Amino acid sequence: MAKDTVDRVVELLELRGDAAFDGRTITGCRTKHRPLPGAQGLLAPGTKGVAQVARRLEETGAVTTRVAQHLAEAYGNRADGVLARGNDDPSLLQRIDPELPYLWAEVEHAVAVDLARTVEDVLVRRIPLCLRGRDQGLGAAERVADRLAAHLGWSPDERAGHLADYRSYVASTRRFRNA
Repeated sequence: MAKDTVDRVVELLELRGDAAFDGRTITGCRTKHRPLPGAQGLLAPGTKGVAQVARRLEETGAVTTRVAQHLAEAYGNRADGVLARGNDDPSLLQRIDPELPYLWAEVEHAVAVDLARTVEDVLVRRIPLCLRGRDQGLGAAERVADRLAAHLGWSPDERAGHLADYRSYVASTRRFRNA
């Protein structure tokens, strides 16, 4: 759907004569042949790809096999950068939920690199605790809000509002139980 949307927008811009931006001609969607961030080189012939990244992470001794595999699958070549966030603060290498492989370093990465700006964005789209956690990330939401507030300069009221929004979102996913 996203590809079709981009292609249609480019088509409409061309019809209007506006198919240029910042001196460059806008073309159709090219993501089919463009690797996602962190995937560069992982699929090249002769490489072991994700398994090689996971092995390298595990060999650091900082994370378990399961966490190393998760980081390699989720971040590819960028996994080293996520893990490196624990160099200054080893608590970031702790799991957010003991049953799942997600680390607090991923919250830091989500804000600093992936531009996450809400508790919902972190716990639904970046680190899917809302989908996979028994408590849907509610147990981690306060601490995630604290980390976001520190990075983004939220006031106490803004922090409380973002936390309330996340709790409301989780409640909306549970409505079917009461139907």
